[in-house]
This record gives sequence, structure tokens and C-alpha cells, in this order.
Amino acid sequence: MSPEKRKIFLDVFGSLKQRVLWKFENESVPNLPANVMMKSWLPQADILAHPNVKVFFGHGGTNGVIEAMHYGVPMLGMAIYSDQYHHVNQGKKAGYLLDLDYRKVTEEELRESLLELIENPKYRNNMKQASKVFRDRPLSAMDTAMYWINYVIEHQGAPHMVSAGVHLPWYQFYLLDIVALGLGCILLPILLLLLICRRRRAQKKTKQE
Repeated sequence: MSPEKRKIFLDVFGSLKQRVLWKFENESVPNLPANVMMKSWLPQADILAHPNVKVFFGHGGTNGVIEAMHYGVPMLGMAIYSDQYHHVNQGKKAGYLLDLDYRKVTEEELRESLLELIENPKYRNNMKQASKVFRDRPLSAMDTAMYWINYVIEHQGAPHMVSAGVHLPWYQFYLLDIVALGLGCILLPILLLLLICRRRRAQKKTKQE
């Protein structure tokens, strides 16, 4: 993170009346606001479980979104790559998340987004509803995991549940046969067209001679 970008975050965090916990690799950042605690590691799930947490600011990774949803904490998402954009967009549609573009974020946008999430109860209410749906299951995540572990042990590896992909040849597993067929369908007409053009050119040259 560039010093300019870091200053934006610190200036905004320092202007809030709330306490800010920031997971950052460098704990010796100069001019750290009094209300900001910066640590290289923080117990994220335990913090999100605290009833006083107002907003979770993250990149929209799978684990972070699941934990925030589990504990009903609205999010400010700043996706960087891959599936993070999908999670952030889903959160926006559900109404429990606001997003920012890391490349273009300004101090005003960051402050307005944080205050909107903190002061407008609709985001927390939407996240509480999403949390209720997420938690409404016949077994907890741990009980579900234990059930299937015991199931596999009881049925000696549960071979009847093994994916058919395990038994496929490597070229079929990676769909190389499909890729080869597709390339053949594309390249064969091109090769035929080139041969026809070359033959006609040869015939035309023969007639001219």
C-alpha cells in the first residue's frame, strides 16, 4: 500500500468516533490516530462476534463474508481480484454491503460509505436477515462436518459418493479432448480454405504461363 493511500485510510479512521481495529502487516506506522489499533494479526471471528462491532471493512473474500454474515455485521467491501468481486456484488444486491474501488477511492468516498453503514440501520437489518437465512439449517457447520466424517468412516471411504472425475483419464479430466475438438472445428475450415486458395492460385499461375 502506498503512503498516499494509507494516509487516506488513516485520516478517515482517525475522524471517526468509533475505535478502529486494522489488520496490517506493519505495526509501526507513524502518526497512527489514537482511536486506531493496528496489528499484524487479529482474531477476526472473535471480533465480529462482539455485539459492539458496527462495520467490517474487508476485501470480500469467502471466509470474511461468511463470518460477517454469520455474526450479522454489515460490510464495506473493496475487492482486489478473483471471486471477491462476485461476493461484493452479491452483498450489494442483498443490501448489506457497500463497495469501493481501491484504485480510485478518495477520502470523501471512504468516509461517506463508513458513516452510511454505521448510521443507516437498513444495512444491519439486511445483514441480520441474511444471517438468519444463513444460520437456518438442520445442523450446525461443525455437526454437519462431523456427520459426514463419520459417514465416510462407517462406509469405508464411501466409494459410492466418489466423483466420477476421479476415474477419468487426465486428458478428459482437464477437458483436453473437448478443447482439441473445438480447435479442430475452428482450424479445419481455415486449413481447407487456405488449401483451396493455394490451389486456385496455382491454377491461375499455370494458365498465365
